[in-house]
Amino acid sequence: MIYLWDMFTSGYVWLLTICRASLSMDNSSTLEQIRRHVYTLAGDIGERNVFHPSALQAAADYIGTEWRRQGYEVIPQPYQAKGVECMNLEVSRSGTVQPEEIILLGAHYDSVRGSPGADDNGSGVAALLELSLQVGHFPGVQQRVDDFPVGGVPA
Repeated sequence: MIYLWDMFTSGYVWLLTICRASLSMDNSSTLEQIRRHVYTLAGDIGERNVFHPSALQAAADYIGTEWRRQGYEVIPQPYQAKGVECMNLEVSRSGTVQPEEIILLGAHYDSVRGSPGADDNGSGVAALLELSLQVGHFPGVQQRVDDFPVGGVPA
């Protein structure tokens, strides 16, 4: 199994390094997509956590829309945190060549209180969305991608 789990919280520079490292990516369009994701999450949506539940829902809706655009079926996993309805989001794609091997990607989409969350964790979500797009082009290995708020963990 290959696990890449929430390693993107160290920031935007690390995120760009990951994306530039992939030979299958068109760097200019990938970088533009990453910027768009971060600007949407941190700028348009802004602070998103249990103190701003409508923004937290807007972030979940944005992520779900992006994944559906990539051809994934989004599986919500609802739960309560501090009395607020939250949800983990999961998508997966089964492999055909090595179906027993799994690539697992994950990030959290909430932000800390008082922050629009560009670096924590808009950049992680941007990386997750772009990596889920890229791993979707490798049908040989099963992929599971999780996005979760408020310290949620994948089921």
